[in-house]
Amino acid sequence: MDLRVDVVSAVHLPDPSYWPLVLAMSFPLIGCGVIYHVVLAAVGVALLITAVLGWALGPSSAPDRLIPAESTT
Repeated sequence: MDLRVDVVSAVHLPDPSYWPLVLAMSFPLIGCGVIYHVVLAAVGVALLITAVLGWALGPSSAPDRLIPAESTT
């Protein structure tokens, strides 16, 4: 009796986005704002909120794509 099953495995990749970079830039801006001036920190917080919302609510405009997973055996 043959119990082998052919399974096609694929890796789902997220859509490309620039929001993680914007989010990462907001943290040093907040830190510098805490040290130097509260207005700079406020701009950093506004950028952080914008980046989080943009990343979370961004449209998934890129077409779905599946990249074949590499075999480990």
